[in-house]
Amino acid sequence: VHATTARAFADFMGNHYVRRMETAGERELRDFLTEYYPRNAWPTDEQREAVYESLRLVFEVGGEEPPPSLS
Repeated sequence: VHATTARAFADFMGNHYVRRMETAGERELRDFLTEYYPRNAWPTDEQREAVYESLRLVFEVGGEEPPPSLS
């Protein structure tokens, strides 16, 4: 589930902001979680339940601190 969410987030950041995932701030996360993710990623129940953990892992792997909303 984490890899699928990470791919959706990578698509979102690349297509909408032309930036790497780990550079996302609060605004980008809010847009992803409220607009893009539910409409374009077609998440399963399991993915929806794990989305915050999945995004925290993106920042961890990218070597960056996650924005406060993910902490």
